[in-house]
Amino acid sequence: MGSEMCIRDSTNGSGADIALIGTVDSTGWDQKVLSAGPKNVSCPTGDFDHADLVTMFGSGWVGEPSAVEPGLPSLHAEMVKGQITNPARKAAFLATLVSESAMRYAADQGGSFTYRGRGYIQLTNDFNYSAAGSYFDVNLLGNPDLAKSLTYSAPIARWYWTVARTTTNACADAHDMHCVNRNIGFAWSSAEATRRCDRFKSAYRFFTGSLPTNTICYPARLPKTGDTSWFEHPESAPPSR
Repeated sequence: MGSEMCIRDSTNGSGADIALIGTVDSTGWDQKVLSAGPKNVSCPTGDFDHADLVTMFGSGWVGEPSAVEPGLPSLHAEMVKGQITNPARKAAFLATLVSESAMRYAADQGGSFTYRGRGYIQLTNDFNYSAAGSYFDVNLLGNPDLAKSLTYSAPIARWYWTVARTTTNACADAHDMHCVNRNIGFAWSSAEATRRCDRFKSAYRFFTGSLPTNTICYPARLPKTGDTSWFEHPESAPPSR
């Protein structure tokens, strides 16, 4: 697998184009620099495409172009709406989406559970479908597949990031991926927390040319075996009935 990464020159915005090769397995993306011949290239500043996502995360983690590219214009627009526009926020957001859905707007968890994970952010559970539907004035409870449509997948991801979980951008600004992960929610494990943190670092380097400093990947104190309540976010509880 070959890819390229732009290393920004902070004096003039130009960069050096560095060839990389790597392999992807269950532990992540292992890459090595093959050559570093400087070229006059432009570093990424705004929108990103499928090739950029592969550079950030490796081809083994990003869906096929046909499953990814149609959703990117909507995703770009929603990131602007959600003020997910600085390097830390973009890196955290994309690291989360690639972990949840491989950047596929129509991702579907599968199975018979009606309110299973769908879309970029893998919207799950009836109370989340209900809340998102109320926000967008659409009946997601009656039409759950709309959560993985081009019309709603990216808006729902932005809604979950900024409305359902109001502090996620602030978590990203602090380079606190544990805070981001707790906001998003997943079957927590040290290995998965490490993968998401590594993806944040890789995306941040793509956007800035350097690794983030003082990244927080794990809770200050690990829970006891079998304890899951510690990871529940106060905004994640279903409404009382």
